[in-house]
Amino acid sequence: MSTARLSGGSTSSSSGVKASSGGAGKTKRPAWDLKGRLQDMEERLRSHENEKMDFNAQVTSAANICYDRMRARLYKTARLIDYTLP
Repeated sequence: MSTARLSGGSTSSSSGVKASSGGAGKTKRPAWDLKGRLQDMEERLRSHENEKMDFNAQVTSAANICYDRMRARLYKTARLIDYTLP
């Protein structure tokens, strides 16, 4: 008839502790669930790697656009002063 209480007055269930980790809807895994915690870290690593690849692609794309615009302006200027570029 009694329930186990953690500090703060919340109850613990047999499936694990449901403590908030600050994320939207995320729960903190219990300390004994090493495999689950490792899976979470691997998932976060994959997510960060994907974000990094997306960011690098955006930077490369922006750099290519800037280069193309600079080259077009250079050729336009060269034509204006009647100078041939290689």
